[in-house]
Amino acid sequence: MLAVCDWSERLSFYHLAGKQVLQPSGSLMSRLTIAQKSVKGPVGIKCGKDRYLGFIPMCMKWIGDLSEYLAIAGQNRKVNLYSYEGCQLGALSEENSWILSSAKHPREKCLIIGCQDGTIRSLTYSLPIVHSFFRDRYAFREIITDVVIQHLVTEQRGRLTFSVSRYPARIKCRDVVEKIAVYRNRLAIQLSDRILIYESALDDAFDMHYRIQEKVMLTFDCQLLLLTSQHIVYFQGRRITCINSQSKVVQEWRAEAPVQCTCQQGGLEEVEGLIIGMSNGQINCQSNSE
Repeated sequence: MLAVCDWSERLSFYHLAGKQVLQPSGSLMSRLTIAQKSVKGPVGIKCGKDRYLGFIPMCMKWIGDLSEYLAIAGQNRKVNLYSYEGCQLGALSEENSWILSSAKHPREKCLIIGCQDGTIRSLTYSLPIVHSFFRDRYAFREIITDVVIQHLVTEQRGRLTFSVSRYPARIKCRDVVEKIAVYRNRLAIQLSDRILIYESALDDAFDMHYRIQEKVMLTFDCQLLLLTSQHIVYFQGRRITCINSQSKVVQEWRAEAPVQCTCQQGGLEEVEGLIIGMSNGQINCQSNSE
């Protein structure tokens, strides 16, 4: 794939044969009307077939283990990170002047930038692993904006079966995936401004077709995220908060020490137990009942 950006402040993608790639709108970006396609819109929004950057780009590099991310910099004095679909993911660095050039290290996760004021800076980037599992279901973040769900049992039999439901499922969120939680046939994905709840068929232990069921419009930062049959539980240091699908706080607890790890114990619906491991070495079992 060929990525092109110019001084009209737009980003576009092309196949090597020269045909432009039509990129879908991101989850945080509304579509422009036909009359607006020739006019500059809000930063990151689609302008016809292109993405509007909101600044004059001076340099651009594919980065990542598989060159799956774009680092674009210029007039905005920032190194912005974009997905392979052109969705803005965040900023890697902010400088005091225009960024005129950049170069990627051939082996390390390192980007060198040169600025208008003569500054040369080395940026080291890393992408933390975001994943979750429950029994035979394992979900992990891929390319920051995608979530892949695997069935750990049928994956071993994948060479012997051709059932589509047994192959890994992929969900394209087109937004930064911050946390993932899996519980039985349910999957929770925390994005920048909401949590999406997906479910697969409850009566089929091997079904891998996930369909969106709920959207929880809530923004928060947390270290850990858990999902139960009816609730979402998130951890912030010593604070433990249980909410429902309407974003209402059902119950709150305060642990004796910061929570380091946790998992679902299972149990009856709406009264599942949670095992909590704290930094002082204690292990507690807590119920999420109202």
